[in-house]
Parts: sequence; C-alpha cells; structure tokens
Amino acid sequence: MFTTQTGVIIPTRNRVSNLLFTLNYFFKNKINFYKIVVVDSSDKHLSDKIISICSKFNVDLFFSKPSASAQRNIGLKKLIKYKLKYIMFLDDDLKFYRNSFKIMDLNIKKNQNYAGYCFNYSNFQEKNSFLHLIKTSKFIENIGLYGSRPGLILDSGWHTKINSLKKNITTQWLPTSCSIYKKKFIIKKYFNKSFGSYSYLEDLDFSLQINPKRLDIFYVVAGAKFLHLKSIIRTSYIFGYYEFLNRYKIVEKFDFKKKDFFKMAFLKVILTIFSILINYKNTFKLFGNIIGLVTCLILSFNK
Repeated sequence: MFTTQTGVIIPTRNRVSNLLFTLNYFFKNKINFYKIVVVDSSDKHLSDKIISICSKFNVDLFFSKPSASAQRNIGLKKLIKYKLKYIMFLDDDLKFYRNSFKIMDLNIKKNQNYAGYCFNYSNFQEKNSFLHLIKTSKFIENIGLYGSRPGLILDSGWHTKINSLKKNITTQWLPTSCSIYKKKFIIKKYFNKSFGSYSYLEDLDFSLQINPKRLDIFYVVAGAKFLHLKSIIRTSYIFGYYEFLNRYKIVEKFDFKKKDFFKMAFLKVILTIFSILINYKNTFKLFGNIIGLVTCLILSFNK
C-alpha cells in the first residue's frame, strides 16, 4: 500500500479523543505508514495526555504555538529528510470509511501521473443553499467570478469547493484536511504563516505554489470517503476579516485579477448580509468582511 512510502503530518490542538480515535483506526486496520508526525499546540494541561497517546502508537511528537500553517511546516521540515515517495496532510478530527485507504491505494496505482491525491469529504452540506445557488449561478460563472465545477481556481482568486463527490475528478487545488502529495513536488514548499492561527486558505496558497498555472494536476477519489467530525463555525469577526485579507494576499502573490477579486468580495458582502436573516451570528462575520475589504482596498491603493 502507498502508506508504507508515506509520511503523515497531523497538526492537533486540544483534541485528545479525536487524535486517539485517528491513530487507533490506523492500528486496528493495519494501515502502516513510514512515519507519523504529530505537531501539538494544545493547552498545557492536555500535554501529558497527548504525549501518552503518541508514545503508545510510536508517533513522533513535536510542539508548536497554535497555527495550522506553522504546525504543518514543522512536520514538513521533519519528514523531508526521509526517503519518502509521498507526504500526507491529515486533520485530527476525521473518520474514514472502512475501505477508504484500500480504494485510495488502487486509484493511486492506476493514476500515477498526478502531483497529489485527495480523499472525498463526504458529509459536507452547503448551508444557506439559496445563497450558494446565487454564488454558483450561470451569471456569476459567465462573468468569471466563480464556478460550478469543483476544484477550480478562478481569475478572481476564489476557488470552488471539493466535497461530496459522486465520481473521481481532476482539480487545480487540494484541501489539506486529507491530502497526499508526491514529495518531489513539495520540496522547499511551505505554508504561509501570515494567515493567522486558523490559517484560512493556507491550502489554496500551498496548491498554487505547486501549480501556479492552474492545471488539472491533482486527483480526488470519490470512493475514498471520510467524515469531518468537528464542523468549523465561520461566523466570527476574525474569520470574516481573514476571509478577505488572506485571499487578497493570494491575489497579489499569484497575480490574479484584482478587479474580479473586489467584484466577488462585494458580492460576498451582500450574501453575508442576506445570511444574517438565517443566522444572526453572521453579523460578526459581516463586520469582519467589511473591515477586511477596507483593508484590502487600502493595500491596493498603496500599491
């Protein structure tokens, strides 16, 4: 299986039971990796429990300040020196289907010409479906701001989601929640540490470092399913702020079309206003969006 040639990086924070569940799944199903690296940023009172779990499963454990990007970078620096074919990024709160790794292994063997592979996030459900329909409408697609096909990166700097797939697809980017990269493509590639502790869009930035021309070099396997056990609540002011600021950094870095970025940003603000009718907590996200958008405009004018 591909796993014997794979090093795994698991950033974790305050999720003792989730980490135990994940490592126990590998043990029970005899899924053997070349090496597993856990990078922990948990609060001090949980450190002993994390150490105990990692010792039990013979896992290399390192510590970090809270930052998904910084934690993954630590893992990369530790694994890059080994003679591996693949490096896998894995969130600490996933549940795999029984045959997910076998299905992934078969697909990697049949499709060797890709830079990276991804499992299928199968329990994602788009909230605010009416707003999602507006964002993915033909009108928005025709003017190039967004798209309906999964795994695209648009000229606006926005990317389309990859989840709940019915068939295998090729994509231009991969999420880092459960993805496998060929090591040769990610040597000297690291995650952006300026994206905040949550590191929103660090996976898009990482994908573009590997794939700046936005080619279909990644492969997502529909049958290799997983569930995300912890849903991320994206209604905070901080998320709203970084939602725009981090994407603007990507637009600048990879020379996307700023006019399209700002058009899509204004549309997102309008959609967030409507979303408050569904969930009043989105008010905080709206304030973050507005301040983030103003910050992006200031940065653009200063440029």
